[in-house]
Amino acid sequence: KNAISERESVKYLGIMIDSTLTWKTHIDKISKKISRAVGLLYKIRPYINLKIMKTLYYSFVYPHLTYAIEVWGSADITHLNRIFIVQKRVIRMITFSDIRRSDHSFPPSDPLFLRMEIVKIHDIFKINISKFIFKCLDKTVPTNFQYWFRLSSQIINHNTRTNYIASRQDFFDIPDLVTTRTLFVPYSRTTHYGLKQIKVLGPKIWNNIPPLIRNNNSIKNVLKKLKNSIINSYI
Repeated sequence: KNAISERESVKYLGIMIDSTLTWKTHIDKISKKISRAVGLLYKIRPYINLKIMKTLYYSFVYPHLTYAIEVWGSADITHLNRIFIVQKRVIRMITFSDIRRSDHSFPPSDPLFLRMEIVKIHDIFKINISKFIFKCLDKTVPTNFQYWFRLSSQIINHNTRTNYIASRQDFFDIPDLVTTRTLFVPYSRTTHYGLKQIKVLGPKIWNNIPPLIRNNNSIKNVLKKLKNSIINSYI
């Protein structure tokens, strides 16, 4: 029998999985695809208006940013920033803000993201993870995922760190656990890969969402308000 040769990366369902799970190979692939889309948009920019440019962004760029981001979006910030740099290039191109100023710098990108109501790559990851968690809590996902996340109120009587925190009335208000849908953050054995697991990172992202948003019963309202909250933070 022939031995299976080791490879640095392999493609599975359109995702490049590298041997060390850094997602660098996949992110490099996405960056190249977006860069090609930017080149195309540059050529047609003189002949279309801002509204159409934004529509083309969501047609040629956004799908690459969202596809399976729940899997690779937890990559190190150094890798994600490569996509973010290209994304800023796109937003400047769309808004005709790609001309350098007298000090050779580009205009700040945050006001442009705010003006166009476009979400940054790091926040796209947070929104999609929040959407996944909502569906898990709402039991509208396959059975395997329905019990990935637990409300802190559901394990309050168990011998966990949450039990210790809940016993401290100056730190935690027990009834508030139920009304705000606070999630229990499980313990991670490793400080790198473990902390990047959706089961660990997901509850942290969810718990950082304002209670008035995450306590909503409509996923459409949750995502809309969360997106607005994030975009408004760019100011």
